[in-house]
Amino acid sequence: MQLTTILTTALLSSVSLAGTFKTLSKSKPSPALTWNVTNFNTSCTSGDCTYNFHIAGQGTPNTPGFNTTCTGATGKEDYQPCGNEQISAIVDPAKSSSRWNVEVQHTWVKGEAQFWAVGSSNATAPAKRFNITVDEQYGVA
Repeated sequence: MQLTTILTTALLSSVSLAGTFKTLSKSKPSPALTWNVTNFNTSCTSGDCTYNFHIAGQGTPNTPGFNTTCTGATGKEDYQPCGNEQISAIVDPAKSSSRWNVEVQHTWVKGEAQFWAVGSSNATAPAKRFNITVDEQYGVA
């Protein structure tokens, strides 16, 4: 009888602790990790495509905000600079003719350190608005 009581108490305690740790591990994502794209446009002629879009990211104490326009040609291997020199983009058509792979990089310096954040999204034409979520972050001191 005592063994059953001890095992029941131990089991209930571990379930209670698991719930506590689960709650403690949740945190709000940084607003700097979601960038808003508006006025996304593409144009293709004779196999060459160009793109144009506006992108904005909210700043935090550790990450500068930005608000700029990106314009360039698709099919490039390297990031192409946007209006704000801290932002660059690569846009390529996906396998479907109405889908575009959009990748954006944000680079900034704080003190002696340089930081990068990279995010990507698949945009479906004629979508004019979508979000890019940062999926990679780097820093070098």
